[in-house]
Amino acid sequence: MYAINHDIADASVRLIIMTLMLSGYTAVTECYEKAGREAAERLVSTLSRMYILLALPIVVGTYFTQHDLVLLVADPKYAEGADILFWVSFGVFLLGLAQYQDLGLHIARKSGLLASIVTGSACLNIILNLLLVPVLGFRASAYNAFITFAVLSIIIPIFSRRWLAWSIPWTSLAKIAAALAGMAVVAALLGRTSEIPYIRLALQTSVGAATYFGLLLLMGELNWRTFMKLTI
Repeated sequence: MYAINHDIADASVRLIIMTLMLSGYTAVTECYEKAGREAAERLVSTLSRMYILLALPIVVGTYFTQHDLVLLVADPKYAEGADILFWVSFGVFLLGLAQYQDLGLHIARKSGLLASIVTGSACLNIILNLLLVPVLGFRASAYNAFITFAVLSIIIPIFSRRWLAWSIPWTSLAKIAAALAGMAVVAALLGRTSEIPYIRLALQTSVGAATYFGLLLLMGELNWRTFMKLTI
């Protein structure tokens, strides 16, 4: 039950990670070599902002649609464990964020340090599983993965900033959070509109996404040119 629900949540966010990181590492490395550290840090900040802007609404949307998502792609018997989708997707989101935060370690060729950090987080996950799975069952694995990736996303920028500092504009985060709040209200209301899961899911995803991007456009966090590039 854990495996199928994990895979559903993991795939939804990992697609964004793979798409954005496909050229991100090369672009930051070239920028660092040609234009210097400050320019590379600005580029990482821009890429991180775009990642958060695109991936975080998937996480929030998963919270409101997780049960219907499982019914759409898997046997109804797996719906019992659908409540872990949010935590899995949130954890994968933080793992993706860490891949932007650790670019300084890659540029400085500190693979040993990075490996030590990742190994330490893996050990933390194992310890948490040993302690909590016997008590909470399979759901503990999702909670533990989230905790592990959260710790990773906190620790990595501390070690990486010596070579490349990671930052994100707080004004952008505030606007994204406001747009997510609007989307969440719409998704919650639309979750009561139909007894048919597929109709409910379609309404929540389409109207919720329209609300989110519409609010970002109104607040100036997105412009029409960028929006068209995202939708084509």
